[in-house]
Amino acid sequence: MSVLPLPRRSPARSLCAADRAQHPASAAGGVQPRQSRRSRRRLRRRRGFDRQALRAAWALFQEIESAGGAPAALEQGLIQGKIAKVRAERESAVTHRKDSLTGTSEYPLLSEAPVKLLDATPVRSRRPPPRSDYPALKPHRLAEPFEVLRDASDKMLAATGVRPKISRQSRNAS
Repeated sequence: MSVLPLPRRSPARSLCAADRAQHPASAAGGVQPRQSRRSRRRLRRRRGFDRQALRAAWALFQEIESAGGAPAALEQGLIQGKIAKVRAERESAVTHRKDSLTGTSEYPLLSEAPVKLLDATPVRSRRPPPRSDYPALKPHRLAEPFEVLRDASDKMLAATGVRPKISRQSRNAS
C-alpha cells in the first residue's frame, strides 16, 4: 500500500501543522528552514542595532569622562548641547511627519474635553537645593507646537463656530 501526500489545503494537513506548533519536539525535522532563516536574520539585525547603540553610549560615556566627569561636562554645557541636538532632530522629524505623536500630530480627537488640573500646593524640601554652576536642563514636550495650533483652532471655533480649514494653496505654499 502506498502513502499519498496530503493535499496542500486539507484539514488533516492543518491539524498536523497545529500539532507541530503545539508540540515542536514531535515535529520531524524541527524548525522549518524558512522560519529559522527569518529568525536568524531578525536576531542579527537586533544584535547589530544593540551593538550600534552600545558603541554610541560608550563613546558618549568616554566623552563625558574625558571632560572631567558628569559635573564638569554639565558645567561646560557638553550634556546640554547633546540633548539640544537630539531634541532638534526629534522636533524636525515630528514637524516633517517622519515620526508621529499619536493623538497629537496623528489622529487627534478634536472633540476631546479640555483637561482639568488639580490645585496642588508644592511641598517645600527641608534641604536647600544643591548649588550648581551650570545651566539647568529645560523641560520640553514635543507636542507643544501642536498644542498651540490646537488652542488657536479652539479659539476660532469658539469665536466663529467653525474650525479653520487648510486650503490647497496654503499646503503648497509651505
